[in-house]
Amino acid sequence: MRYIRKLILPTLLLILLHPSTSFALLCSGNGGTFVLPSGLAIGADLEDGTIAWESETFSRSVSCRPDGTDPGTITDQIPISIYVNPKNHVIDGGIEVGMRFNGKIYTRAGEKIPTGIQTEKVCGIDGIPGMCERRANFTLDYSIVVIKRGVFPPSGQATQVAAYTVFTVDREASLSARQMFNPTVYNLQLLLSSACTPTLNIVPDHITFPMVHARDAQRGKVASAVDFNLEISRTCTRDLFTSEAKFTPVTATDAAGMLVPDDNPSVGISLVRADNRTKAPFNKWFNLHSASYREVVRVPFRADLIWREDQPKVGPFNAAVVVELIHY
Repeated sequence: MRYIRKLILPTLLLILLHPSTSFALLCSGNGGTFVLPSGLAIGADLEDGTIAWESETFSRSVSCRPDGTDPGTITDQIPISIYVNPKNHVIDGGIEVGMRFNGKIYTRAGEKIPTGIQTEKVCGIDGIPGMCERRANFTLDYSIVVIKRGVFPPSGQATQVAAYTVFTVDREASLSARQMFNPTVYNLQLLLSSACTPTLNIVPDHITFPMVHARDAQRGKVASAVDFNLEISRTCTRDLFTSEAKFTPVTATDAAGMLVPDDNPSVGISLVRADNRTKAPFNKWFNLHSASYREVVRVPFRADLIWREDQPKVGPFNAAVVVELIHY
């Protein structure tokens, strides 16, 4: 009997101790929802793996704390992870939905991504000196992506899911159903396939400003201007289509709506719609054209070179933008 007792006691001890290491973190954050443009379409002929749509980069503040009583040691650090598609939403075909984090795209349901962030001891909780608990306060940078993958169902509708939870944040060891930070995409059920994918051309594809003299510089004044067009062409014309575009700076930064070259911040470039004289934003989607049956749509723009200093840096400069297009 003594031998049997030695076997049973350790087993009971493990069962009693296990709950003390199993508790949840409750993570909350600001924002985290996005509504897809109504009627967004993805060409059935688009190559698999192509990013059909990507949101702007979000920068959200997230705070994690123990959910209920924390039985652990307050100085022990708890690693925090991202969980992709925690609700296991089903896509019928044609697309994948996921997130871009630290330069990599994740779409697999249940995939766990370490953030490299851990809780730490925080005191003065609720303004009470000496009240301490394990917490993590951090900023999470991410974007939401829709990728062409596989074949759309005969209906052309990729999914019936209206609200798609892209990811959530929790402790590395487990996932709680009570999380409050759940970035979600709405209107996904309205995303449809289209017969063909429009092609975007920039004419000319390189803009060269004529030589200007630094002695004529005056802050805020236009030094030179060059016209160019965005041309959208397609092979199918039976359906109306509308398009949106986004300019993303490369080798340059966005300074209050002005493209500033990395190699010469004394000048800036403003991209202006020639048809309505409105400035095109950077890093944001904007309407390029509305309902058209045409095979080719040309949208005129003007690039204005603007002095940012009265005594600018002399010499050549380079700046570039990536132009993205979505249609519906």
